Amino acid sequence: PSVTTTTTYYVKASMTYNSTTYSDTKTLKVYGKKTIKVKNTNGWSSMLMHRWDGDKTSTTWPGDATQISAYGTGQWKQVVLYSSNDKFALVDRTTNDNHTADQTYSSMTDGSCYAISSGTGGSLSLSSATCPSAPTVTASAASSVTNTTATINGSISGNGNDAITDYGFYWSTTQTTATALQSSGTKVQKGTSDYTGSITANLTSLTAGTMVYYIAYATNGQGTTLSSVQSFTVPY
Repeated sequence: PSVTTTTTYYVKASMTYNSTTYSDTKTLKVYGKKTIKVKNTNGWSSMLMHRWDGDKTSTTWPGDATQISAYGTGQWKQVVLYSSNDKFALVDRTTNDNHTADQTYSSMTDGSCYAISSGTGGSLSLSSATCPSAPTVTASAASSVTNTTATINGSISGNGNDAITDYGFYWSTTQTTATALQSSGTKVQKGTSDYTGSITANLTSLTAGTMVYYIAYATNGQGTTLSSVQSFTVPY
């Protein structure tokens, strides 16, 4: 059955065999399901988002836990929270005791984004952050075009608040759309670490009279952005 969040429900089980027997009454308060994204700003290898109902300084950390698996500095993880208890804390699993101040599940906004960073005295802090998106990338006109060589150009103007992990170009003399270039064109990878700025690639062994099509691309944890298609004719 559907339930209303923050409402307390009283539940008991029953069994009927000649007569009906009931269990003890239990209470249930559901705070619901929320999907958030959490950014690691300090490079922890593993985090727990822990709901608790007791002594949060205990090494046993009572309550249910949501594992935030290993991810690098500046990267994001999507976390789905289910809660029947309004309190939780974030725990750095590399030490198992550094933790945030009390957080309240009801204060978290579904679809929102938060950053984890170091606080005072070895504690952690959780703060609102701009949500990540795919990078912003464009391709521009080719330069230094000869009958055998050319330089293709592009630019990454934003990483989408998430570290870029791959960027460069795709090119072809037969594929004419961005998706076809990505799937069947020649990939020219220019880098695998976070970067914004101009990018170039030198093409060689071109055939005079052919049309060359190319796009720039950039990838981060949110996806890959393909630029619009640029083209030029190799002169005789």
